[in-house]
Amino acid sequence: MKFSGKLLRYIRHPRLFFINQYKKIRIRHFRFLSDATNVYGRPVCIQPLLLKGPGHIEFGNRVKFGIEDSTGFFSSYSLVNARKEGSRIVFRHDIIINNQFSAIAEGEGISIGDRTIIGLNVSVMDTDFHNIEPQERRSPKYLTSAVRIGQNVWIGSNVTILKGTNIGDNSVIAAHSLVNSEIPAGSLAGGIPCRVIRPIP
Repeated sequence: MKFSGKLLRYIRHPRLFFINQYKKIRIRHFRFLSDATNVYGRPVCIQPLLLKGPGHIEFGNRVKFGIEDSTGFFSSYSLVNARKEGSRIVFRHDIIINNQFSAIAEGEGISIGDRTIIGLNVSVMDTDFHNIEPQERRSPKYLTSAVRIGQNVWIGSNVTILKGTNIGDNSVIAAHSLVNSEIPAGSLAGGIPCRVIRPIP
């Protein structure tokens, strides 16, 4: 009797079968919890992805969420939340996103370009959610501004990208940076706040 390669692997290592089933259950669980109403395209989900909100969420071809050999694979999930009807979050093509990613849009939206690589625990948002002024901090009115991440950008782990950010094509953002401004194309940038360190040849 001949067995397929996958079945033979499970026979030799039965623990792999249960791990694989557990991964599938987690992905389906978060798919069930998702309530987004305007989703176009379907990403490749290695890790659970929660889609929320009435806004426009769009995935191009070969957008991948989750890295199995990275921190938090079994204990976290990714979130894409277009909170308002006019909000937009767009992922172009061939994007790789590590574990525990979040993108939240309330205003003009978030756009992530082709072939971008995003590290572990990266947060992207087009709003501050609250005002700086103490008397206005709980006001429902606050500023929003679009976020654009260009093509072939590499964003390191634990980066926070705030409203109004524009990262040019082929740039690299160092780990643990906070980005809140324009980063020219072909730049290595990092820090809090993020600043250009040098051009990339």
